[in-house]
Amino acid sequence: MSGNRCYAVCLLSMICIMVLAEGSVVINEFELNPPSDQPYAVEWIELLNSGEEDVDIGGWQAVIISTVPGETGAQFPWSGKITVPLGTVLKAGEYRVLTGDQRWDHGFNATVILYDQVGNEVDRTPMLMDDRDDGSDWSRYPDGIDTDRTSDWAYIPSTRGRPNVLPY
Repeated sequence: MSGNRCYAVCLLSMICIMVLAEGSVVINEFELNPPSDQPYAVEWIELLNSGEEDVDIGGWQAVIISTVPGETGAQFPWSGKITVPLGTVLKAGEYRVLTGDQRWDHGFNATVILYDQVGNEVDRTPMLMDDRDDGSDWSRYPDGIDTDRTSDWAYIPSTRGRPNVLPY
């Protein structure tokens, strides 16, 4: 194999490995309307690395896009995106909770989007609503399963930073 061809194959292999590793990180749980009596009464998202390799998530960002019911096209991006500090590694099987410096205050329809360090979309939740101000939130069940369907999600008691468990 010529030097150029070998270089191209190595480069392509590295890109594929990076894409596969990135594809194992999902938004696994998120809280849009936490009970106000909780010590951490702020909105948050939980990431899960469901893959077998550690993933460098430094520089990744999470944003929320909300729409007010009945107002066509009204979107309110959460000001102050959550940016993961550089050098942050999400180990295989690890859960990581990210919180912002402001309340999202989005108890209405919202989609959470996760972007990698160069702005590629890694994961997106469906448009979901949490207007109950209780101890439940939107969670993937089973953990880490991502078929890009709303049925991947269940409104269940919060398991922040731990595996999601159905209450029944």
